[in-house]
Amino acid sequence: MRKRIGTLVLAAAAVISLPGIAAADAGSLIPIQLNGQPVSLAGRIIDRQTFVPLREIGEKMNCAVDWDEASQSVTFTKGDKVLHLQIGNHDVTVNDHEIVLPSPSRVIDGRAYGPLRFIAENLGLQVQWDQANQTVAMTPIKENPITIATRKEFHDDGGVSVKIQYPQLTGMTDMTAQDRLNRQIKERIDAFKKDHMGELRAKAAELLNFGYRDTTMALECNYQVTYNQKELLSLFFRDDAYSGGPHGHTDVSALTINTATGQVYALPDLFRDSADLPVIKKALPEQIARSFAERNLDGAGVLQTQRFHLSAEGLVLFFQGGEGAESTPDGGAFLPVTIPYADLRPLLKVPL
Repeated sequence: MRKRIGTLVLAAAAVISLPGIAAADAGSLIPIQLNGQPVSLAGRIIDRQTFVPLREIGEKMNCAVDWDEASQSVTFTKGDKVLHLQIGNHDVTVNDHEIVLPSPSRVIDGRAYGPLRFIAENLGLQVQWDQANQTVAMTPIKENPITIATRKEFHDDGGVSVKIQYPQLTGMTDMTAQDRLNRQIKERIDAFKKDHMGELRAKAAELLNFGYRDTTMALECNYQVTYNQKELLSLFFRDDAYSGGPHGHTDVSALTINTATGQVYALPDLFRDSADLPVIKKALPEQIARSFAERNLDGAGVLQTQRFHLSAEGLVLFFQGGEGAESTPDGGAFLPVTIPYADLRPLLKVPL
C-alpha cells in the first residue's frame, strides 16, 4: 500500500488550537455564537477540535446543504464556494482544491459531524475562542476581492507518484505584481521538484529492478490560505518527498503579500520599528528560545528570514528541524507558535 504523506497539510490551521478548546475534555459540549448571537446547536470536542452537526451548521451559515446517502458525503454551496466532505474520509475539497484534514467527519448519535473551523473559514467566517463566555465565536469577514485558483499536476513519473497543487492569483490591481507572484509560486514548486525528483526516480527504478511493484515513492506539494482580508493574503505551503523508510523530507514555507500593492512582507515589514521585534522572544517555547539565542535572534539577518504567516488568531512563527522544533507525528519536525495580535497591535504598522 502506498504510504500517505503530508497528512498534516492543514498544519497551519489545525495545529493551532483555540486556547479554551485545547484545555476542554474530549466530548465536551461547547456553545457557539454567530455574529454575536447564540446558535441553537453545540459543538463537541473531538481531537482538540470543535465538531458540529453538518446540516445544522450549514443552514446557520445560509448554505445550500446536500447529503448523498450512497456516498455518505455532504456538500456545502455558498456563492462561488463549494465544500465537499465524506464521512470517515480525511480527504476534502474546496472548489477544486484537494486537502487532507487531521480528523475526518463522522457520525455521532445518528448525525453527521464535521470540523467547524475548516467549514467556517472556507465559507468566509472567522473563528475565535471567547474566553470570557467560554464560547466559540464566528464572525463574517470581508475577503479580499481576488480569486485563488488551484493548479494541479497529478501523475506517475517513473514509479514516483506526483501530486502537486499550488495557487495562482487573479483580480489584483497591479497586474505586474500579480504575474511576479504567480511566477514566484510556480518557481518554488519547480525548485522542489528539481531537488528531489531525480533521487526519487532512481530509488523507484532500483526497487522495480528488484521486482517490487509498489515502490512507495511520492512527491506531494500543497498549500493553505491562512489569512485573506484587509488587503493582506497569507499562504502556507507544505512540500513532501518520500523515498522509503519511516519518514520523508518535508519543507514548510509561507508567503504574505499586500493584495493592493503586491508587496511581499518579511517579518520586520509588519512592525513600526525593528527595535520592537525582540518582544517575539517572550512568546517562544523554551526549546525554540534556546535555539534562537544560539543563532542570535536579534540579528537583522535572522529576523529578515524568519518564517511566518498570518492567521485569524495572530502572527504565526513556524520552525522546522534544526531550529529547536520537535518532530511531528509524521516526521515533519514542524512547530508553529502563535502570538496574539492583541499583544502586538501597538507595534504593528499593518491593519491586523
